[in-house]
Amino acid sequence: SDKNFYRVLWFPTVQRFGYYSNLHPAIPAREFFKEIDNKLLVEKFKQKDTPRVLTDSSVKYIIVPYDSQGEIFLKDRKYNISLYLFTLGQLKSTVWLKKVKQIGKIYIFEIENYKEHFWTDSKNLSIKYERINPVRYKIYLENVKNNDKLIFSEKYDKNWELKEVDSTENVLYSVPYNKVFNSFNLQHEGNFTMQLYYRPQIYVIIGTMVGLISLILILFYLLIGSRVKK
Repeated sequence: SDKNFYRVLWFPTVQRFGYYSNLHPAIPAREFFKEIDNKLLVEKFKQKDTPRVLTDSSVKYIIVPYDSQGEIFLKDRKYNISLYLFTLGQLKSTVWLKKVKQIGKIYIFEIENYKEHFWTDSKNLSIKYERINPVRYKIYLENVKNNDKLIFSEKYDKNWELKEVDSTENVLYSVPYNKVFNSFNLQHEGNFTMQLYYRPQIYVIIGTMVGLISLILILFYLLIGSRVKK
């Protein structure tokens, strides 16, 4: 029911019945840290830059799942409770994690001060945003200073574009931030209402329209053909 965007890191991976949505995406820790072995995964998780990487990635919660199907915590292809307890113990001992809830064997930890879907390093810049759909956002910026940077915590793609609402001028193109995220260098001072959109989506819309027109023409042709035969 939480309407704020954040990601959930499942450690070590997403349980098959685990909940996720566009507003609260699930991230398997094995994919995030690119490590399959549980003990090596914990070592990567314990590295000193991990809190910054997770907060920059808009991760708010970390979940150690209940392995009800016996398919996550495996040793020699069999469920191993020691691996589960080891993983749980390591996360409990992590000082920058806060345990917020336990539901049976499911443990939920919170990362305080996580960053929103859109964020900035600037102290003066105020950001509010509205998600229109997965490829379009409306962003309200206040107290913009020249060269402020707006970071969009999605995997970098050069096709994201930022511009003022109802304007075709001053289009800003995404540039990589830390080689991971999208970012935009703001070039004018003041307060602005901006629109972020994914440019290739226009081709999807055109293709959908062409498909609908073609379908209508085919149905019309079949209808006329059947009447002529009668």
